Amino acid sequence: MSETIASNVQGKPALGEVQRIIEDFDAIYPPQDVGAAVEAIGIATHGKGLSQWSDLVHKRLGTLSAPDQYGVREHLRDLTTEVVYAHALFDQPLEPVLKTLGAASSISAPPDTPKTAAPIDWTALIQAARVQSLLTQRYADNLDMHYPREFAVARAARRLADRGFPVEQERTRLRLAQLTNDRLITRLEKLIGDLGGLNLLRELFLKAIATYDANSERYMIVRDTRVGRPREPDFPWGYLIALSAKHVCRRNNRRPANNVWQEVVGLATDFAALHDV
Repeated sequence: MSETIASNVQGKPALGEVQRIIEDFDAIYPPQDVGAAVEAIGIATHGKGLSQWSDLVHKRLGTLSAPDQYGVREHLRDLTTEVVYAHALFDQPLEPVLKTLGAASSISAPPDTPKTAAPIDWTALIQAARVQSLLTQRYADNLDMHYPREFAVARAARRLADRGFPVEQERTRLRLAQLTNDRLITRLEKLIGDLGGLNLLRELFLKAIATYDANSERYMIVRDTRVGRPREPDFPWGYLIALSAKHVCRRNNRRPANNVWQEVVGLATDFAALHDV
């Protein structure tokens, strides 16, 4: 089957093409008939168990990606980021694309396999990854643990959109249109100007003091670098301190209302996360 489609795939397939390959494959080999799907990619199933099928498909993925393993893995990461962003921002479905990409993420070629000029048969590779996803059922739950950064950034972008600052997606890039970007900054400047720079600094230092750990004798305001766990965007200490300093001469003797403080922190945090800082 791959021969009939591979000639139409030039270079690295876009997300829409990957979705089409999966849909076409599933239409002929329904997911509930895993054995037929395994046979369809040229692997004999007779006399073998599911684990053996999976091992053979894994080897097939390694062979298909061998001409440029790094390039394949890089493109799969980009496609994964793209589908997570589209899901969080525009409610596009995650499956079966995300599970298929996740199953292909473990591809490996022998360490001494050099990059060659041979073309990657992307259709065959995506079909094999789809079969592997049916065999392993990986990434069905706890997606935040498998893709923590992608979901953290995407959800920050969605929160900005829900606040009235729509975010644009260009494949793996998220950005605010210039007018929207200016409007968001203006809103932050107004909120901080009304609060007064010293008031905001006072709140920031109170928050910092609450993080003090006596055992390590330090303030725990470092970046969260935990791997394999869901995460939220880091608190933008530097950005908020810089904005406070900018308005340090603006005074307001009243302590900021909680809703104003929450809006400042929320906007600044999600704005910084959108820029991946």
